[in-house]
Amino acid sequence: MKNSKYVRALGAFYMRLTGSSVDCYKYLEPLLADSRKLRRQNRDGQFELIHVDEFIDSLLRDERVCDVILPRIQSRHVLEENNELEPKVSILEEDIEEGVESSDEEEPTEKRREKEHRSKHSPAKEKRRDREREKRNRDRDRRDRDRSDRRDRDRHRRSRSHDRERSKRHRSRSPYRK
Repeated sequence: MKNSKYVRALGAFYMRLTGSSVDCYKYLEPLLADSRKLRRQNRDGQFELIHVDEFIDSLLRDERVCDVILPRIQSRHVLEENNELEPKVSILEEDIEEGVESSDEEEPTEKRREKEHRSKHSPAKEKRRDREREKRNRDRDRRDRDRSDRRDRDRHRRSRSHDRERSKRHRSRSPYRK
């Protein structure tokens, strides 16, 4: 119970609602390394699985989370330029640097091939790729759904205005009009 994922998510949500921009990035970004799963209820009442890091990412990027409009925070690069935050170091940069260092050293080709195979097929990287793929699919589905909703809303507005115009014309021809 000490490190409950739901308590952590609730605390992160509270920090995002009440904290300053600097505090939000300072305290929430380390939680991006947490890959535990959460069950979240969507608008349709269905439960879906998300990861803690996805929830934290949505807190830092989205305007609305859990049907609550969040206060605006300054973007990270603005805070970095004002020296309020340290520049973010990407985990990928470390991997790239390690790749450059290892290529400088002379390795037998068989060992190099085996190492490349392990790095391409490591469970952690596959899990990360799967999560990124799922996130892209969800984002695409959300965009398509939003586009469809906008289209339906516009179509509904046009039909209502058309009905009003037709009703005005009909009333103007009415013989009972005074």
